Amino acid sequence: MTRDQVIEAIRESIARGSCTPTLAEPRAEYLARETDRLLAAVVDACVATVVGEIYQYGVYEQLKSEQPLAIAQDGERWLLLRPAKGEFALAYGPGAEQLTIWGFSSSDALAEWLG
Repeated sequence: MTRDQVIEAIRESIARGSCTPTLAEPRAEYLARETDRLLAAVVDACVATVVGEIYQYGVYEQLKSEQPLAIAQDGERWLLLRPAKGEFALAYGPGAEQLTIWGFSSSDALAEWLG
C-alpha cells in the first residue's frame, strides 16, 4: 500500500464521520486539527507485528491470521490498518515489529488514533 493510498483510506474514513468526542472546543475545529495531525504522522506502510493486547476483546487473536499494516506513527504510538476488514487499530511499541494493541478496531481512523 502506497503512502497516497494510506492517506486516501484515512480521508475516506474521516469523510464518513468520526465518533471522536470533544468537550473543549467546537467539534469541527477539533476534528480538523486532529485530522491534520494524523495525516502528518502517516508513514510508509509496512507489515506490523502485534505481540500483545491491552484489553482482551479478541482483536489480537483475529490479527494472528491477518497482516496488519503500520500506517502512522507518533513516537511509540502507531495506527494500524487491517486491510481485509478496512478497520484501524491503535498500538504502542518501539517499532512496527513489536507492537501491543489496545484491543479495539473500527472503521473510524481518527477515533482509533486518538484512543
